[in-house]
Amino acid sequence: YLALAGIDGVKVDVQCILETLGDGLGGRLELTRQYHQALDASVARNFADNGIIACMSHNMDALY
Repeated sequence: YLALAGIDGVKVDVQCILETLGDGLGGRLELTRQYHQALDASVARNFADNGIIACMSHNMDALY
C-alpha cells in the first residue's frame, strides 16, 4: 500500500520493546530474530532502494 501511494521508505521506532514482549513468546532473542527477518523481507519486497530508518533499535544485544 505505501509503495503504491508513492512512499519510498519507512522509519520504525522502539524495536527495543521486543526484549520485554519476547518474554512469553519464545524468548526475546527469538522474537527479535523473527521480527527483523520479517521487517527486512517486507522492506526488500516493497521498497526498491531498501528505504528504512531503524531508530531506537540499539538494545544491549545489538551492541555487544
